[in-house]
Amino acid sequence: MTYTISVVTPAYRPVPQYLTEAYQSLCRQDLPAGWEWQWLVQEDGQTGEVAAMLPDDPRISAGRGRPGGGSAATRGAGLQDDGWPCDTQAAPAPGSPRLAGRS
Repeated sequence: MTYTISVVTPAYRPVPQYLTEAYQSLCRQDLPAGWEWQWLVQEDGQTGEVAAMLPDDPRISAGRGRPGGGSAATRGAGLQDDGWPCDTQAAPAPGSPRLAGRS
């Protein structure tokens, strides 16, 4: 079984350098066997600028939303667009790091 860590990044007026640095950081992660990451980059707006700045990597999903939603609404839209169940009661996967606020 493979477990996926989802990294969600809201982006408003994105700076290419920061997106590149974030991607390079994700690529440098040393995950345990059976773990992988996906990066959900959600634009706060509908310019398409974010998608054009991201590398061609199947682990990356870019989304667009209505402008002016703010970072929380933009993150939420990215999770919903990706089909994330948003189940706050779900237990972490075996072997996962302890999540803040969960016991």
